[in-house]
Amino acid sequence: MTIDKDYRPNYIEQQLRLILSAILDAERSFNLYKEIGSKTASLEKFGLKNYFGLSQRAFLSHMIISVVSIFEEPSKKYPTATLKEVIKRLQDKKQKLPKMDITRLAEAREITSPTEGREISIWDELSVNDDNERAATDKLATFLQTLTPQNDEYWESLKFMRDKIFAHKEIIEDFKCKVTDEYIDSLLKKARLAVKIIGKAYFAGFHVPINDSRDHQEFAKLLNYLNKAQES
Repeated sequence: MTIDKDYRPNYIEQQLRLILSAILDAERSFNLYKEIGSKTASLEKFGLKNYFGLSQRAFLSHMIISVVSIFEEPSKKYPTATLKEVIKRLQDKKQKLPKMDITRLAEAREITSPTEGREISIWDELSVNDDNERAATDKLATFLQTLTPQNDEYWESLKFMRDKIFAHKEIIEDFKCKVTDEYIDSLLKKARLAVKIIGKAYFAGFHVPINDSRDHQEFAKLLNYLNKAQES
């Protein structure tokens, strides 16, 4: 039997790697956006406020576009690398999946997600003697759905910014931004968590790197260099 290329076992892994790339890009842009904001006084002292203000806006734009792309609804016209698309494929009976590795997934047993006012463990969700792998996959998909954003005012505000401000330029008369740094940070942590869980469950060797801090260090070096240059 010929398997449709979109249902090959490695297709989800390919999507997962694209999502991970978007997460890492968003994290770097978010970190630099916050770093520039915290050093406004120093940058103004060096006469670089306008330059880094423009850079900060570029990081904000890139971060918002990346975050929305991670969580948005799957396209009906073409395959898209979003978490909801991956979850949908996990639930799709036609999708050919690698064998779930419960042992490796056990390493993630400390992973929790708020649901119905309590914290639940991914391990608790899957350790109820699931001999049927399809039942285990369905439970995993249900758990992963708790890591995707609800269609609330925060998510709608984020999508509005992506669609109307950064991806396209439209006349906006009345818009009050509900998005906070804490909300963005929460989304990125949940996205990272979801990718880590799926990777451990199905793809041996799938690695999720830690949040890279080199950008912080390089930015700190730049400010230190400017301080020394001003003193000399």
